[in-house]
Amino acid sequence: MVTGYHIQELCLMLKILQTNLNPSRKHLLQIEKWLSKEYNSGGHQFYGNWNGIVKSFENQNLITIQYEDLVYGFLTFKLDDYVAHIDICVIHSEQRRKGLGKELLDRSTEYFQSFGILVLELFCVPKSSQSTWKRLGFLDFPEFPHNNRISMFKPIVEYLKPNNPGETKQNKILLWECKGYRKERENPKYQWELQFENDGKTLQKPIIQPAYYKWNLQAIINGEIILEEEIERFPNNNVEHGNFLIIRELIV
Repeated sequence: MVTGYHIQELCLMLKILQTNLNPSRKHLLQIEKWLSKEYNSGGHQFYGNWNGIVKSFENQNLITIQYEDLVYGFLTFKLDDYVAHIDICVIHSEQRRKGLGKELLDRSTEYFQSFGILVLELFCVPKSSQSTWKRLGFLDFPEFPHNNRISMFKPIVEYLKPNNPGETKQNKILLWECKGYRKERENPKYQWELQFENDGKTLQKPIIQPAYYKWNLQAIINGEIILEEEIERFPNNNVEHGNFLIIRELIV
C-alpha cells in the first residue's frame, strides 16, 4: 500500500492533488513541522519566516497544495489592486523537482485572476531561486534607485509589449528611466503603440511595466503631446503606480 508523501507520483498521474484556499490550523501545524525539521537539519531557512506565515494564515492569504489532508507545499501572498505579491512559496523538501511548484503557482494564478489581478511580483529569497522563477516565466525588474533586492514579475493577462522607441507613431506612450529634468539628455527606454477600444479611451491590451515612480512618462495622441510628467504626478485615473506602471485606459 502506498502511503504518506510517497503517494506523490500517483497524485500527479491521476490529477487529484487539491488546492486548498482555506487551510485549517491542522494544515498549518504540518507546515511548521516540516519547515522546522528542514531548518534544524541545515536546509533552507524558511522557518525563520514563521511569524509571517502564521499572519498570512490568519489573514487567509495562504494557499496549500495537498492530497487529502497531507500538505505538500504552500504559498503566501498579498493582493494590492492589480498586483499579487508572492511572499513565500515552498514545497516539502522530499517533493521538490517534481513539478509541484509550477502546479501550485498555476492554480494560485487562476485564483488571483478571479480578483482582477494583472501581474505577479516577488523578491528572490534565497537569491539562488532566481533561475527557478525564470523557468516559471518570471522576468527581472529593471534597476531601481536604492533597491538591492532581486525583484521579478510575471504578467498573467495579455498585455501590450513595448516596441522600438524612435519609430513614428501617432498614438503612443514613451517612458524614460530618469526624472523629467534629465529627459532631454537621455533617450526614452520604452515605447508603446496605442490601440483603443471603440470608446476611444480603453486600451485593447493594458500596459504592464515595472517602473520607478519618479521616471518620466509622455503620452502622444494624434501626433500631439497631451500629457508629460513623472509617473507619480500623472492623473490617478490614468496610471496606477508603485512598483508598476499599469495603464488600462487613457482619458484626455
